[in-house]
Amino acid sequence: MSKLDTLHDKIKQQHVGATGKKVLLVEGPDDELAFRSWLGKLDVNWENRWVVASAGNKSDVLDLLALEPDWVGVVDRDEWTAQIIAQKQRDIPNLWALPRFCLENYLCDPDELWAMLPPAQQQKIQGGYQTLHTVITGELRLWCQHGALWQVINPLWEGLRALGFKERLLDIQHAGNEPVIRQTLNDWHQFLEPDAIWAGYQARMIEVAGWAVGRQLQSGVHGKQFFPSVVNTALTQLLGEQAKASERQNRLLQNAQPPVDLLPLWQKMGLPH
Repeated sequence: MSKLDTLHDKIKQQHVGATGKKVLLVEGPDDELAFRSWLGKLDVNWENRWVVASAGNKSDVLDLLALEPDWVGVVDRDEWTAQIIAQKQRDIPNLWALPRFCLENYLCDPDELWAMLPPAQQQKIQGGYQTLHTVITGELRLWCQHGALWQVINPLWEGLRALGFKERLLDIQHAGNEPVIRQTLNDWHQFLEPDAIWAGYQARMIEVAGWAVGRQLQSGVHGKQFFPSVVNTALTQLLGEQAKASERQNRLLQNAQPPVDLLPLWQKMGLPH
């Protein structure tokens, strides 16, 4: 039995059994915690019809959804473009990509973050919301540049793999085939053409620069890095309370209201909204 088959059976046995419930499949335990909290605020009886289970990673979510068309799966958008998402959803109609870069981007916008803080913590921050906003957005341009680089650079690995990097030239059958070696190296070189990559980066930066600050924090920065480096550090400083980023993230997510931009997902699941 493959690893995927084992995971598939585990989810069905541990979460579904003979109940007939549908599965909302997410990537990891943090996603599972967040969605359980949000679903509980939408419908106190949601567990009568749904279970939330984590697959462990994005790739396994996609593979499991292909096996279970009645399940619904949610993954981080990451660097996927609208075109890539549309193509993925044509192949897997029960797949949903977050409208933000990743789950942690629900904790990066000061407007939303302020509402997640209990009143006692809000009162601890001298200058209130404005101070929180100033600290979090202080180096936003740099983080948007980082996000643009991630958007452009990270997919290059998948593209190179599609061109046979690196296995094509490590196959003994091609070791003595000079034309294949030269053509393969040329394909890789053309794919990594610096001017084209730079142009893609500049285009992304122009796009993100035209967004409002809230959208930049929701979709223009890499939330998995921005939250621990900027948001958690800022809250530690402003509140005078040390906390691991993962622990603070989970507390904030449990305080958060169900995101409005996930309304199409709630509708798909037949939940009140």
